[in-house]
Amino acid sequence: MDLFTRLLLRAAIWVRRPPSSRHVAVVAVALAIGGALAAIEHFFGWPDWATVSPHGFRGTPIPPPR
Repeated sequence: MDLFTRLLLRAAIWVRRPPSSRHVAVVAVALAIGGALAAIEHFFGWPDWATVSPHGFRGTPIPPPR
């Protein structure tokens, strides 16, 4: 099942049986945090200290994808 179909099914379930206000608040906070992180990354960039260098097992470098 593709993602769009899953989202439509989830929306249909929410319309038939509305979630509690607490559940709506948790989803809204999660979306707000994700949106804030995306906006910070878009406008200010990603800091070098938060970048993970790709290393495999025991520190061996992982070759780049082809």
